[in-house]
Amino acid sequence: MGDIYCVSFIRDLSPTEVLTRLGAEPDSIGKVTFDELDERVMANIQETDGLEAGHVGATSFDDWTLLVEPWGGRGALWEVLTELSRGTEMVSVCRNDYASHMFGYAIDGDVITNFMLERLKDRAGSDPSRLTASMRAAGLDPDHTPEDDGVDDPIACAFALATRITGIAFADWDPHQTDFLGAEIVPD
Repeated sequence: MGDIYCVSFIRDLSPTEVLTRLGAEPDSIGKVTFDELDERVMANIQETDGLEAGHVGATSFDDWTLLVEPWGGRGALWEVLTELSRGTEMVSVCRNDYASHMFGYAIDGDVITNFMLERLKDRAGSDPSRLTASMRAAGLDPDHTPEDDGVDDPIACAFALATRITGIAFADWDPHQTDFLGAEIVPD
């Protein structure tokens, strides 16, 4: 999906509920393809000189909603993890080739763990070690230090960790074959 994107998984909320929790106006939510979403994002990036992607898409997948942010990373933000997980559960994988890749996990407004994939030891949250065994099984050794050889594909490993939590095999999913509800999210 590119050099910068974020995919979040939110259990038991509809795509519309996820988008409105993010701040979308209900009457601005409409169906889009991934290509249309990407075009809207690119137009907004050009209009804001690269400062704001602005548009997100959401789609249902089993008991989860997938929130897709081309050129975005809201899902890595503590306040978004808190808000979108209220009354439910959320997992977020954010790729940013120009900053840090992030992983977040929250339940009912409580950020359990949040960390940069480049600094696996430095996890924050109310129970940052809760996923340690799952992290190791997914190829993200929490005892890894920056001096060690890096993780071969940290994004693939982060999605493997997300799969262990959600049961969704993200690698088998094609966003180009998916219809989304899209919305513009205006920053506060």
